Amino acid sequence: GEKSLAPAAVISGIAYYTTYTPFISAGGSTDPCVVGNRGTATIYAVKYLTAAAAYNWDSSNDTSVEVLDVTDRSTVAGAGIPSGLVISISAGGISAIVGTGGALVTPDIVDTGSTIPTYWREVW
Repeated sequence: GEKSLAPAAVISGIAYYTTYTPFISAGGSTDPCVVGNRGTATIYAVKYLTAAAAYNWDSSNDTSVEVLDVTDRSTVAGAGIPSGLVISISAGGISAIVGTGGALVTPDIVDTGSTIPTYWREVW
């Protein structure tokens, strides 16, 4: 089944995380070690307090207005096991990339202009 293999990142109140789902092969195997079974990489973006969709990634459910529901919480990023979100904060704003299947995907990032990098370390 679907697995999250990288840490989540929270930016401007939106939690981003990636998951990997192995394909079910013709023989019924979900073994990711089977040759050619690259699986599906998915990116999720949800509001961290409510888990509501952050973006309209599924426009097929829209009518005359934009509708955000559970199908908008994720989008397929490609094949293979995805990296976690790699975040860059510079004077030009915030950007992010996810590596998957030999490609780089750039998910939408909301930049409120007030993002401050926060770090912590464990003191022994």
